[in-house]
Amino acid sequence: MVRVGPSVLTPDDLGRTVEIRESCRDGDCEYGRATNQWLEGLLLAVGKLAGC
Repeated sequence: MVRVGPSVLTPDDLGRTVEIRESCRDGDCEYGRATNQWLEGLLLAVGKLAGC
């Protein structure tokens, strides 16, 4: 069982199935709504380029 904060779920989600993704690094896991994989990859690439 995982407890998520209000930024992930809203009262509109009550009684509905919501797809949640899990992202773990070094034993630390974060949970959030599933996103478009293409969009997520693009945002990650832009973030890495901005950090150069």
